[in-house]
Amino acid sequence: MMWHPQLSLALSLAIQAMVTTAPATAASDYSQNDDREADVAMEHWIVPSEAACVVSLALSAVVLALGVALLRLQRQYLARLNQLEAESSSKQNDDYGSRVISNSPPALSQAVVPATSVSYQPYGKGARLTTVQASLNQWTSALDFMTDAQRADVAANVGSIDVTLSLQAAINSGKPLYLPPGTYLVRLLQHIELEGGATVCALIARAGMQLRGSGWESTIIKLKDGESTDRSPQFFNIIASNRAISGLRLSGLRFDINGQNNPISPDRAAGKYNHFNCSMLIVSGSIKMTGADASLSDSRITDCWVENSPGVTCIGTGQSNQPLTALGRNVEIAHCVFHNNGLDTDDHSTLYSTSRHQSEPQSHAPSESLTS
Repeated sequence: MMWHPQLSLALSLAIQAMVTTAPATAASDYSQNDDREADVAMEHWIVPSEAACVVSLALSAVVLALGVALLRLQRQYLARLNQLEAESSSKQNDDYGSRVISNSPPALSQAVVPATSVSYQPYGKGARLTTVQASLNQWTSALDFMTDAQRADVAANVGSIDVTLSLQAAINSGKPLYLPPGTYLVRLLQHIELEGGATVCALIARAGMQLRGSGWESTIIKLKDGESTDRSPQFFNIIASNRAISGLRLSGLRFDINGQNNPISPDRAAGKYNHFNCSMLIVSGSIKMTGADASLSDSRITDCWVENSPGVTCIGTGQSNQPLTALGRNVEIAHCVFHNNGLDTDDHSTLYSTSRHQSEPQSHAPSESLTS
């Protein structure tokens, strides 16, 4: 029950009324014909009424004091109840996300709390408490390595600002990378020696490299116009490596190699074509040619779209022409689409992979093998 100050006042007035009305009621019971007896009766009751007034006032004061005390306790109770409800609400997961709990909240609103000091409870049954830093280490946005202008260009799907070196810096961080929706414009800024000789590429792969887009409809890596021309045709690839790498993951990405605007065969009219790879990914090399047997192992390329390659291969893994080359294993290429490729050559194979089966020895002559 809620206590109100009016209840204290009402009780006080009721006490006074009970005491002060008693003499009048008693006096009226005497016969109006006997004035003497009435006077005696009134005189008899007047004295007690004065004392009763004092008592009633004292009782009223006590009731008021109790009312004030109860009101104060009531307010404290309600404040505590609201506080508990707020704390309970802040600790509950809602249906749309996760909760973040600061183990050491900042004293000031502008204070910086290290991500290692902030606990993070992922949403979902059975999810374990972790830290914000540990969560960030799982997937890092590639946009974190870009300038504001680059981010705006990517988000607007304009593809007019080069982000090649920013993407390479993100890859070199060793963190799994998430590429939000947008168009990422790249250029052939890096040189790398492959089995077929000196080449150029946009990005150099490393062991454990993980790139995850938001889907091939929305995350696009596109080669800039004019990186290869009839005047200066380039032996190029988008992502390349000449080392043995494992743990590579590519998913949810569209690679637009833009062969319409990056030709490789200036003598095509005479029926002469260059056989440059022009892949979205190439892993190629041998000890004889590059100082190491290049191979790809324990890796997955899934849900990717590759289009508009002017060259001979869209994906090449472990490409080598040397015998007794150490080969990779366990490479999965699945749920991918290859569209409108081999635009400026007379020889094209969508996938070229040299790998070994489970029962085969570590080294043998290369053979074509793939999982798709």
